[in-house]
Amino acid sequence: MKRIVAAFLMVCSALFAAHASDGARIALVIGNGDYRDLGRLTNPANDARDIATALRQVGFTVDLRIDADLETMEMAVVEFGRRLASNRGATGFFFFAGHGVESGGENYLIPARASIASESFLRTRSVATQTVLDEMNRSGSNLNVVVLDACRDNPFSWARSGSRGLAAIGFQPPGSIVAYATSAGSVAADGTGRNGTFTAELLQHLTVPGIDINEVFRRTGQGVRNATNGRQIPAVYNQFFDQVYLGGVPQVASVVTPPPPTRPGFQVARTVGSIRVTVATTGTVFLDGERIGDLRAGQSATLSDVETGSRRLEIRYENGETENSTVTVRDGATATARFSYMVRAEPEVYRVGDRGPAGGVVFYDKGNTSGGWRYLEAWTADEDRRHQWKTSQTSTPGTSTAVGSGYRNTYTAMAGSEHPAAQVAMNARHGGFNDWFLPSKDELNLMYQKREVIGGFASVDYWSSSESGSHGARYRGFGNGRQYRSNKRDSLRVRVVRAF
Repeated sequence: MKRIVAAFLMVCSALFAAHASDGARIALVIGNGDYRDLGRLTNPANDARDIATALRQVGFTVDLRIDADLETMEMAVVEFGRRLASNRGATGFFFFAGHGVESGGENYLIPARASIASESFLRTRSVATQTVLDEMNRSGSNLNVVVLDACRDNPFSWARSGSRGLAAIGFQPPGSIVAYATSAGSVAADGTGRNGTFTAELLQHLTVPGIDINEVFRRTGQGVRNATNGRQIPAVYNQFFDQVYLGGVPQVASVVTPPPPTRPGFQVARTVGSIRVTVATTGTVFLDGERIGDLRAGQSATLSDVETGSRRLEIRYENGETENSTVTVRDGATATARFSYMVRAEPEVYRVGDRGPAGGVVFYDKGNTSGGWRYLEAWTADEDRRHQWKTSQTSTPGTSTAVGSGYRNTYTAMAGSEHPAAQVAMNARHGGFNDWFLPSKDELNLMYQKREVIGGFASVDYWSSSESGSHGARYRGFGNGRQYRSNKRDSLRVRVVRAF
């Protein structure tokens, strides 16, 4: 048994060394391509969505923002820093794809739909990269990663002659890695496929098990150089000297201490095998009542030199729960034992006025999760133009006025193309989400009550998704506060909401 414990501890020591810096994983991912007068960038939205998906696969909690304006970017960065600070020792990952410019040795990330009349306004109408680094550094994170696929030509008419790309970071805090899509003073291509050249290479390596974070960027840089025949060379600035394996630790071979030399004499031959143990949640492994060692969530280790026969395995979890399994060990063979217990995470709690998962404003909390939702969030701006409720004055059966009925009204009763206002809501993709809907009458009333919290409303009339007779539909005047029934063919404003 001592040899079993020694072998197990040697395996686990390698695993813990690799994960010594690995706590909570929190990411902010922004992709800005909607620059209106500057021209649309094709890839940033795809880059951001694909990076967010990859980060979620390796355990990150991701805040994804698509075409974020200045206020949205600033609030997202502040919230990102707050979440990191509440998880001391976390790994922070910031990714930005879009336009970035350099001014006075400082790098600035340009919000969507930005209007910056001259270089003097950069500090107030964009987000400084150094600000993001400072927020991450103050949080006490163990590792902060900043990735900027933003090294494109300065798009503004006031750009200085010869002004290209981004500059090196002025102050890089310890425990951080800053990666640029190309070297300082150079520009990176937006790409011709789904992703930019740099992001496409990063996606190839980000989730690969067994390679350290520094090796991820080394392979990414090598891939970009080869793909562009040396025209684009990424730059990586490193102040992190530990090891973190985002895609999982390398497989470590089990080590068996050789038995001591035997002296001539009478010995009974031992028959032994091994057990491969995998856990879903961090816990302590016991074999036949004897403590063997600890395993982190998702890790595996091999117990070698286990005598054959029926053996009892137990995992004791940090919250006091236990899980048991009986394994039959055969001579020279490896048995497997998988423990699937998962700690149920507490759902995140929001307050009215908080930003929701999609970047809207939470305006209603029903107090419990039922029917698959608890909160309602409203987008912070109206949809483009005014729209008819219906193109004809025929009846639309099945709509309701109650809180919680807006989604069903929009996607069931009003699903056809003859309902333009509902179609606009169903086509909305704010914050990367595709479940926006037209609020019911009572939901619209709640929005009116919280209009100052939500913001962005004009003193005009807004549609609900609730019908009122065969020829009319409910709407609310946000100028005078009155509720009305109007002809379905009238064109009114639309503000979308989602439930979560």
